[in-house]
Amino acid sequence: MSLVNLSLRVHAILLAVYPVEFRHRFGQEMNTVFRDQMLAAREAGGWLETLLVWKYELRDVITVGLPLRLTDSLTMAAILSASITPLVFLSLIWSLENSLAVGSLFRRAFGI
Repeated sequence: MSLVNLSLRVHAILLAVYPVEFRHRFGQEMNTVFRDQMLAAREAGGWLETLLVWKYELRDVITVGLPLRLTDSLTMAAILSASITPLVFLSLIWSLENSLAVGSLFRRAFGI
């Protein structure tokens, strides 16, 4: 597999960082521009130019893709759910343990 083909596959995977609506609207154009840049880098000389293309692509993913993804409402819901779920689970365990302890004390105190 050539460096260009490998880069195109990795780039397609990285596009998953962007929200779905953004990918539907701009994904094909982003793939085309990236492919053209990779082909131009290969013709210009190889590794250094390819690394520069990747440098700018990774910068875009970090500075554009991640913030867009984090402001996406479904992503925010997933993040909140993932952070709240352990707290809910722990509070349920705590209340269950305490209710069992209170019930045990009640039974001992009243001889039930």
